[in-house]
Amino acid sequence: MRPRRLAALRRAGIAAALAVLLGACERAVLGPDPSRDRVAVFDAAWSAFDAHFAYFADQGLDWDAVRARLRPRAEAAANDQALYDVVCELVRATRSYHSVLVDQGGRRCGPDFAFAATRDPALVARYLAEPARPTASRQMAYARLSADRGGAGIGYVWVPAFGGDGWGAEIDDALAALGDVRGVVIDARGNTGGNDGNARAIAARFADAERAYVRRRFRTGPARDAFGPWVTTSLAPAGRRFAGPVVLLTDRRVASAAESFTLMLRALPTVVVIGDTTSGTASNPLPRDLPNGWWVTVPQSQETTPDGTVPIEGRGIAPAVVVRPAAGDAARGVDRMLEAAIASVRQRLGGAR
Repeated sequence: MRPRRLAALRRAGIAAALAVLLGACERAVLGPDPSRDRVAVFDAAWSAFDAHFAYFADQGLDWDAVRARLRPRAEAAANDQALYDVVCELVRATRSYHSVLVDQGGRRCGPDFAFAATRDPALVARYLAEPARPTASRQMAYARLSADRGGAGIGYVWVPAFGGDGWGAEIDDALAALGDVRGVVIDARGNTGGNDGNARAIAARFADAERAYVRRRFRTGPARDAFGPWVTTSLAPAGRRFAGPVVLLTDRRVASAAESFTLMLRALPTVVVIGDTTSGTASNPLPRDLPNGWWVTVPQSQETTPDGTVPIEGRGIAPAVVVRPAAGDAARGVDRMLEAAIASVRQRLGGAR
């Protein structure tokens, strides 16, 4: 072999050996890649809740015991799916709807939210004088209620969710299109939340004055009982005011921003809440990244009614009038929640049909 060729091979061999040696040294100094260390992922998730979760005392949750029980399973996890299952169980231990684990593919895990739907579109349609019309964003729909069902002079507005941005003021268009209706039923059954701004914009159209609707404080840590001061939030009038009697329909699936909406409307003198207790998931969710690209959201705030007597998380907001569906309602073509709403508005209008 030629001397020049031999020297080149020697240099390549030395470089390869140095690369192996340096890689070994780097691993020795830096440790394993955190993005691939499953225990580090578990610890990051546990620590995020440890630092920010607002309900350890309320739930009597021994978070250290949860860690002691689940961390060995994270250490033994043979693959990402096994780790996901363990972290999912960690998140579910908080029993809060806003505690969520999301992986890189968008798969979500959190406590079960298995409340049954109570709004049947086919039943609702029987009570409408006309097909419901959507607003411009298609986030709301509205119609007049049928005189044959006792709904003469009463408008109906369906708000299925509060997702997206900037469409809440479309309630002005709905109220204008409903014309001379003297009362309104707002149907929020099944609304699991979204953007509080949309909820506020709608609620403001029914406010007569600035009124407090919620009291809130945030976890400040690191102690699990460390919180900032209670702060009261109010709703002020805005947009096209509707001054007539209003009913808000709620059920067990009403959550998050829809619970804020319920708190806003129940503070107003013209509104009666009818239906079932909401889900009890009002806490503000704080997102936290995990080292492998997954992330969690942590309920970081506590909410009560303005007088501080009714905590919302885990308990929900009780309606003024409890009405629940009964067996056989669908077969009889009856939506008893909507019927109770119509009766409430008519009573406050003086009973006129």
